Amino acid sequence: MHLPAAYAQRLFDARAQGAADRDLRAIVAEGLQVIYFKDGETRPTSSGSSSPP
Repeated sequence: MHLPAAYAQRLFDARAQGAADRDLRAIVAEGLQVIYFKDGETRPTSSGSSSPP
């Protein structure tokens, strides 16, 4: 799994500027959120039942 390019660049820039570990983790977490949960709204939705899984 690759971190989106924009987040990877932010991560490298922040690291080069001496950002704290906490700040680096926040960038990674934001990138992973995009990959896993937002995904550009391209993930298919389930059809059929309207009840949650």
